[in-house]
Amino acid sequence: MLIPALTPEQWADEAVRDFRENGPVDSAKPHRLRKLVGWHRFHYQAVPLTEVQLRDAAARCGLPL
Repeated sequence: MLIPALTPEQWADEAVRDFRENGPVDSAKPHRLRKLVGWHRFHYQAVPLTEVQLRDAAARCGLPL
């Protein structure tokens, strides 16, 4: 299975990159974290990540929140 092959940080980075490339275009900055969390919940529900992990990944990937 692929899930244990990557660290939570790698999964969070991947979710952020996917959100940047395929997520809602009109994602206004005040709502971006909420939409990112929703994106993860819908597309990556099998990968348990916290909001803090997603926020840290956004910072690493250059996604302003």
